[in-house]
Amino acid sequence: MATIEIDGRKVELPEEIPGTASAGGFVFGIHKGGSSMLFMALRRMARRAAIKYADLPRMMHSAGIPPDTATLSRNDKATVFGWLDNREVLFAGWRQFPAAYDIPLTPESRTYLLVRDPRDIATSKYFSLKYSHTTAGAGGEAILQMRQRLQTVDIDTYALQQAPILVQRFREYAPLHRTRLTLRRYEDVIFDKHAFLSDLARHFEIDIPPAALTRLAGTIDERPEKEDIHAHIRQVAPGDHRRKLKSGTIGQMNDILAEVLSAYDYSEKESLARV
Repeated sequence: MATIEIDGRKVELPEEIPGTASAGGFVFGIHKGGSSMLFMALRRMARRAAIKYADLPRMMHSAGIPPDTATLSRNDKATVFGWLDNREVLFAGWRQFPAAYDIPLTPESRTYLLVRDPRDIATSKYFSLKYSHTTAGAGGEAILQMRQRLQTVDIDTYALQQAPILVQRFREYAPLHRTRLTLRRYEDVIFDKHAFLSDLARHFEIDIPPAALTRLAGTIDERPEKEDIHAHIRQVAPGDHRRKLKSGTIGQMNDILAEVLSAYDYSEKESLARV
């Protein structure tokens, strides 16, 4: 069993991952972009199909290590790279592209990326950090500090601060475009979970009977009857930034986020159609 150590905390990387061999690949999301739904769906699909599945960010978090900000030594980077270089395993769990270590991506690597309108991401993140995000585990202290700070910061100010950060987050995923990438938008899958799961199963060749896939789709189809700012799933409808942000704020964000909105087809016309 390989072991990496970060700030005195150890993460054991099992040499044998349970399950049968799969087509393998890498699955990515974005914070507050439907990533929890994505990875919950994958875990359940992998368990139902009994395929090899591993979530490295979750392993790191369980060891008390924030997966997005951890600094790895050169040796540990090599260990992680070698461990991830197993084409029979479906790897998932990343909510931003891992800058701390390399992933063995090739033109033949199967990858999947779920994105969301960055203006809705900023809106959702504000409510999550201010009211509902857990403060337990790795990174909990940072969340608590941010929650305290946001008590005196309005949502428009926060959203504008997040805009350039989100531009960078989307840019970091550029390497995936040189792989066998399936790119999907939150807005296109949130109300059709069966198509969402069928798409994942097809891309990674996950063998699940149609009836089982339908049942799985039902288990992840959560739609709150009304908005609850203290709930993890506050609301799911696309276009929430238009309901929460001032028009002037949206205009400024559109300018900052222009390359992202254009690249992922988040035009003003489309956004209005989804509200």
